[in-house]
Amino acid sequence: MTLWNFAAMASGTAPETAERDSRRRASALIGIAGAVGAFGGVLVNVAFRQSFLTTHDGNAAYLCFLVAYALCALLTWAVYLRPSAARLSDV
Repeated sequence: MTLWNFAAMASGTAPETAERDSRRRASALIGIAGAVGAFGGVLVNVAFRQSFLTTHDGNAAYLCFLVAYALCALLTWAVYLRPSAARLSDV
């Protein structure tokens, strides 16, 4: 059971409908994640190519990757890990 199943059943949706909707949404999420991952692989190659064309080494690309990873870590902390008054104390 997924979070979507629980949400659908809590709203009074039939279990069969909730299961079908959950599978559809999970499949869409997997497809989007795969597309973003594939695009990321293309961007890495483009970044290295541009770095080698302009500076004749990969250091600029590595610096851009480090900045991007730092921004992702900051965003993850802000959304999921930051202490908040709305958060349950024991969870």
